[in-house]
Amino acid sequence: IHYSAFGSTLVTPEVAKAYGLTRSRQRGLLNISVQRKMPDGSHKPVTADIKGFTGPLGGSEIPLKFKLITEGPAVYYLAEFLVDDGDKLNFDVKISPTPEYTPLKLSFSQAFFTD
Repeated sequence: IHYSAFGSTLVTPEVAKAYGLTRSRQRGLLNISVQRKMPDGSHKPVTADIKGFTGPLGGSEIPLKFKLITEGPAVYYLAEFLVDDGDKLNFDVKISPTPEYTPLKLSFSQAFFTD
């Protein structure tokens, strides 16, 4: 599992338009890609069921709505969230590569600073 969270202004206007994303200093994006390790050691992108929440430390949980993005062989998921300058947000995500697979848990915290 590869992931990153960043301000939506890092996405070009063309990419934002193509994928229906909002570029704003008050918006962030969570990007998650799931890859399966193949017998030869290479990695293959796979689809997954992804559910998660974000929110400030000690605050209420805000559901994340993930959007599937495919570009050629690449497969990843994007979720938008609101953010203010200096916010430190918690992220809790469950990732199921297949329905019968026990969900993998991803939890991290990150501070955000607007431009």
